[in-house]
Amino acid sequence: MYLAKLKIENLALVDSIDIDFAKKWSCVTGETGAGKSMILGALRLLLGGRADVSLIRKGAERAIVEGVFLASDKNDICEHEWKNTLAETGFELESEEPIIIRRELTKTGRSIAQIAGRLVTAKQLAALTKNIIDIHSQHDHQSLIRRAEQRRALDSFASAKSLLNEVAATYKKWRKAENEYNELAKRERQLRREEDLLKFQFEEISSAKLQTNEDKELLQKEKSLANAEEIGNIISELTALLENDDHGVLSNLRIAQREFMRLKNLDPVAEKLGDSLSQSLIELGDFNQQLASYEDGIETNPKKLTAVQNRIDIITQLKKKYGETLNEIIAFADEVEKKLSMIENFDEHVAELKLKTENAKITLDKSAAKLTKKRAAAAKKLSMEIKRELKTLGLKDAKFVAQMQTLNEISATGAEGIEFLISVNPGEDAKPLAKVVSGGELSRITLALKCIMTNSDDVPILVFDEIDAGISGTVAHAVGERLKKLSSNHQIFVITHMPQIASRSENHFTVTKKIHNGRTSVTIDKLDKKEREKEIARMLGGESKTTIAHAKELLNN
Repeated sequence: MYLAKLKIENLALVDSIDIDFAKKWSCVTGETGAGKSMILGALRLLLGGRADVSLIRKGAERAIVEGVFLASDKNDICEHEWKNTLAETGFELESEEPIIIRRELTKTGRSIAQIAGRLVTAKQLAALTKNIIDIHSQHDHQSLIRRAEQRRALDSFASAKSLLNEVAATYKKWRKAENEYNELAKRERQLRREEDLLKFQFEEISSAKLQTNEDKELLQKEKSLANAEEIGNIISELTALLENDDHGVLSNLRIAQREFMRLKNLDPVAEKLGDSLSQSLIELGDFNQQLASYEDGIETNPKKLTAVQNRIDIITQLKKKYGETLNEIIAFADEVEKKLSMIENFDEHVAELKLKTENAKITLDKSAAKLTKKRAAAAKKLSMEIKRELKTLGLKDAKFVAQMQTLNEISATGAEGIEFLISVNPGEDAKPLAKVVSGGELSRITLALKCIMTNSDDVPILVFDEIDAGISGTVAHAVGERLKKLSSNHQIFVITHMPQIASRSENHFTVTKKIHNGRTSVTIDKLDKKEREKEIARMLGGESKTTIAHAKELLNN
């Protein structure tokens, strides 16, 4: 994958720039102070860097930076993996669709970031682009000074991915077993203290022998028993109203039915009116029978009422303690029973989990030991190769050590931490990378590491600034050769003052500062063959026949 296009508008001294880049190696040159660093500033914004209102060009309302990223070829693994990562975050991109990152700064202080047209926060942008571009300069928090990145670099050099995955998996399994064991031990202490209470609770609920919906049935029964006398009086009254020989409803309906029969005999047309009367008589007869049956079930029994009320009291007390409904109380009892069963079988459970934890730890130790062995061999080899590369790159007295430091406890990444130590001066002890080297030295160390790991490194775009700090022409030539080698697997951007480095690049851009109508602006132009000769000549000390000839020689080698 590579950065195919970079657009910059109203950023610092830039008015408007639209640059197309080659897949491999591009260098940027120009006079000191011409504004070459504006490319770094634009790239940092695309990577989620801090947005500062002061970066907006004077007189403009907003500054815009946009980068277009394309696949190097159909089998571009980095581009494929990045799109998969974006897809997992919710982005939808076609297989051949370019990935466009846009950053906009406004004078109000608002910063807008987009990936493929979708808004993201600066933090999300930084997370999603962290493995796409690696910037190496004096002012960047470079990845190589982070110990986690140093470990990743060594593991990549050692081709230890499968072993690392094995350690991570066995560590996860061991940690899970250990947590289960510790949690069970913790619960055992707690439940042992609660055992007497749990037994009391279970016995109290079990002895009640609760039945589902029993409380509702008891309340109905209590109401019936408590009002039995009044219910009996009402039934008697209803029966009298229905069956009284002189004035009962049923008696009067029977009389009405006889009179209707006389009417029907006198006028057959009236026959259809008798259906409602007959139905009423039938329904009232049924009601009277049901009322009699209901009366048979009513009982006046003070002892039974007392028993029902006592049962209701028991259930009410249980509800206060264990749940608002009978189902909740029964569920509580089931949970208590499980806890009691666990207490009874704790020794067995603890022994089982302890064995599981111990076996998982043994497996982890074996996996970690294999990774340690592989790392140790790789660390020795890497240290030797980096030292050899650094001598060629002008750090002839450098000592480099990929040091392994045993951890107090194995982690998901193994039994040791990795730290790169270096000494660039004779007689000095090797010290951690971040505390010793300058930006230029670190860039060369990174270059050495990248060259050694050219086939295993997974960051597709590398940017080098100050890689030529304090080096001779001979060393610069060696740096150029290694950058060219590195460009076979990466897109390379180099900001340089050294003609020996610039002459090796595939494309050459020059940055120029101009003043027009009292306004200063920075432009960047891609150079053709003749323009490159002149720029290389300028870098060699000024344009002359001699420097032009030398420039041609450098470009042709």
